[in-house]
Parts: sequence; structure tokens; C-alpha cells
Amino acid sequence: MNQDYFKRIWYIWYPVIIKIAVSGMITSMIMVIFQALSEVEVLSTEGLGAVIEGMQDMDVQQELQKDIAGLLKSLEIPCGIAAAVITIPVLSFFFYRDRKKEKQTVHKAALWKYPAVLILSAVLCLGLNNLIQLAGLAELDGTYEETMEVFYSPPLILQIFYLVVLTPVCEELAFRGLMFRRMREDASFVQAALFSSLIFAFLHGNMVQAPYGFAMAMVFAYAYEKYGSLKVPVLGHMTANLISVAGTWYGWFEWMFEDVMRVGVVTVFCAAVGSTMFVLIQRMESVLEIKE
Repeated sequence: MNQDYFKRIWYIWYPVIIKIAVSGMITSMIMVIFQALSEVEVLSTEGLGAVIEGMQDMDVQQELQKDIAGLLKSLEIPCGIAAAVITIPVLSFFFYRDRKKEKQTVHKAALWKYPAVLILSAVLCLGLNNLIQLAGLAELDGTYEETMEVFYSPPLILQIFYLVVLTPVCEELAFRGLMFRRMREDASFVQAALFSSLIFAFLHGNMVQAPYGFAMAMVFAYAYEKYGSLKVPVLGHMTANLISVAGTWYGWFEWMFEDVMRVGVVTVFCAAVGSTMFVLIQRMESVLEIKE
């Protein structure tokens, strides 16, 4: 009984663990390589004694740690790209293997119904970001500004490739395609969606992105439930991230917050459109049926 329970836990969790582990390994490799190169440089210029002295000097060690932290920030997106390129094929293998095991083929919603999710994702992104700023949540967590600087300071093409293309595919495979879908085999939609969304929110790492990530994750899980295809939450995730990237790059958010009335009107408009799209999606018949 206990063995079956732990197998089930591992079955649900290991896709996310793989995603985290690959990112951690790449980061660790960069830290080790950078530290080794720093020691080689000192060795070649000042000799072995300087290396040993530097290893024993706390000030030198702290300076090295600052240099490594700065390097990791500058390489956050390249590291993320490398991790996604490795992780996506692995998670795709497990995802398609799961689909082959299912005895009944899921009937997927028609393509003409997809725009409702894309519009809902876009207005939710705008509306939730506005509410977060109006509530002052960004000021409560210093890591949020650092995260935004890391993600939105590289060239636009790099942001689009990583944040709009690779990240949605990788995260939707891990959290909706595998974790949520596997939980859904013997749990209700609410249980599976809440659990996978809470983990998704927690792993975003700060107080600002966590509530935003939780809300978006619940919407993506609901879209997957209704449409029966992982393409739908992936496209919705891509749409939301594209709005974030474009809004930051072209200053849409700054423009909105120049006038309180302006940001209020945009937020209310987003709520109205989002509610309409949600009702349209809600009226669809759920097509995701898990039968083993």
C-alpha cells in the first residue's frame, strides 16, 4: 500500500523535478567553470601561493561570490534557453508516452474555439499586472525588480525566444501536460488544478509573481480541461508572455500608469472582456476524460 502511494507521488512529481534539476545543474556548471577559470587566471599571473591565499581570504571569497552572482544574472536567459532545450524533449517523451497508455482517445475542441483562450490570456495578463501594481505588491518584494531586470533587459529577440516560445512549452509540459494530467487520472479537476497551480506559483520565487502565476495556472488548467489539447494552454501562455514582453519593451505599462483614469479604464475593460471569454469557454462541453 505504502509502496503504491510513493510510486504515485513520484509519478506525479518527477517531471517537475527533472525541470528543476536540469536548471540547477546548468547553473552549478557555470559557477564551477567560472570559479575554476578565475583560479587559473590568478595561478597564471601570481602563482599557486596567491590561489591558496585567495581561497583562505574571506574578502576574496565574497568578491568572487559577487562576481559569480553577477555572471549568473547576465546569463539567466541563456541558461534558461539551454535548460529548456534539454528539458522539452525529455518531457515531451513522457507526455506522448502517457497519451499512448490511455485507452480512450480524447476528443479535442475545434480550432475556431481557440481564440477565446488567447483573448482571455491576454486580458488577464494586462488586468492582473495592473492590479498587482495598484496594490503595491511590487514594493513588498525586492527580488521582483531584480527578476524583471534579468528577464526584460536582454535584446527583444532573445526575450521572445525564451519567454514567449521556450518557457511556455516547457512549463506547460511539466505542470499541465504531466503533473495536472496525471493527478487528473484519479482526482477531481479542482484538486488537480489547485495542487499543480500552487506548485507552479511557489516555484516563481517571489510574492509578486506567485499570485499572478497561480491565477494564470488555474486558467491554463481549466482551458486544458475544456479543450482537451495541451496546445491550448501553451498558446494561452505564449500570448500572456508576449503581452508582458511587448508591454515592458514598448512602455505600455508606464503609459497606462501615467493616468489613474487610464489604468482604471483598461483594467475594467480587461475584466469585462475576460469575463465574457470565460463564460464562452464555460459553456463548452468538457472534453478531457482520463480513462486507464
